[in-house]
Amino acid sequence: TTTPSITTTTSTTTTTTPTLPDDPLAAFGLQPVMVGDQEWIVAFADEPAERRQGLMGVTDLGVVDGMLFVWEEDVFTAFWMKDTLIPLDIAFFTASGELIEVISMVPCEADPCELYRPSLPFRFALEADPGRFIDAGRLTLLP
Repeated sequence: TTTPSITTTTSTTTTTTPTLPDDPLAAFGLQPVMVGDQEWIVAFADEPAERRQGLMGVTDLGVVDGMLFVWEEDVFTAFWMKDTLIPLDIAFFTASGELIEVISMVPCEADPCELYRPSLPFRFALEADPGRFIDAGRLTLLP
C-alpha cells in the first residue's frame, strides 16, 4: 500500500509600497537657457541616443520647461511624435540662437508618423508645451 502524501502550503501576504515608473527625463542632464527674456531649465539632448529618445513616453514635463536638442553643426533633420504622449511645440534656432520658426506637433496615432521639419537648417531644436514660444525670441545657452 502507498501512503498518500499531504502537502501543506502556508500563504503570507507582504505589503509593499507601489513603485512609480522611472522618470523618462531622469537620464538627461539639465541646462539653464534663456528663451527671449525668460530663463528656462531644459533637459539637454546632445548625444544621438538622447536625441532619438527625446520626449517619448513622457506624460508631463514636470519640473523642466522643455527639451533642448543640440548638434555640433547645422542639420536639416525632421522630428516625429512616435510614442510621444503629449502635444508639443518645437522651436528651431540657428547656431547664433536666432529663431527660425515654431511648429506645433501632435502625438502620432498612425504609422507612418508625420514628419516635422523647419524651412532652414538649424543647430538647436527646443520642444515645450504648446503656447510656450509666444514672443520667444533668441535662444541663449547659460553656463
